[in-house]
Amino acid sequence: SRRSLITYSKRPDVFPCTACGKVYQWKKTLIRHVRHECGKEPQFQCPFCPQRTTQKTSLKNHIRTRHPLNITAVLH
Repeated sequence: SRRSLITYSKRPDVFPCTACGKVYQWKKTLIRHVRHECGKEPQFQCPFCPQRTTQKTSLKNHIRTRHPLNITAVLH
């Protein structure tokens, strides 16, 4: 989120993306961002609406909160 970017950008031990400027607390997270997210279209499609996400966990959270009646059909 924007708030976390501001908070972490003041720390000396952060990992910024040279392509888009997003800042990460952990190098591992920056590597995942560069490999799977930065400049790429979201690859995980919600089966119930047009929502797309860059991470599978984000899609699961989306389904859980936006489509609670369909959770058992998809997440289990």
